[in-house]
Amino acid sequence: MEGKNVNSSSDTIGNKSIKKCSCMGYNLDKLIQPLVLEILMEEKLYGYAILKKIEERWGMNGDIPDSTGLYRTLGNMQKQEILTFEWETQETGPAKKVYSITEEGKKCYRSWIETLRSYYEYIGSIIEAGENMS
Repeated sequence: MEGKNVNSSSDTIGNKSIKKCSCMGYNLDKLIQPLVLEILMEEKLYGYAILKKIEERWGMNGDIPDSTGLYRTLGNMQKQEILTFEWETQETGPAKKVYSITEEGKKCYRSWIETLRSYYEYIGSIIEAGENMS
């Protein structure tokens, strides 16, 4: 999927360069966590496969998360004990971490759904108000 990286350093509005402005879709990388949880609710996967699934589902202006940010997020999620991993060894190549969601992660995912539902309603009201302005 082509698109700007959500962690790139700048963009432009008109002729003015801006750095990581939320109005341009930056800082939406925080939504990676619920995407990871959703993906791991379906199946256990290694990091690169999670990244590919996120790229397939990431529908915000073609923006894609970077792998460094994803692996940092996976590490933080491990520390929070909302996901875990096992090493998968192969005949060729290095061992891979295969991630899975924990029971605590399933609770976290359900909380994300409620939070996102609230955001959805709030964002809808902002959009409606903005569309009604002259």
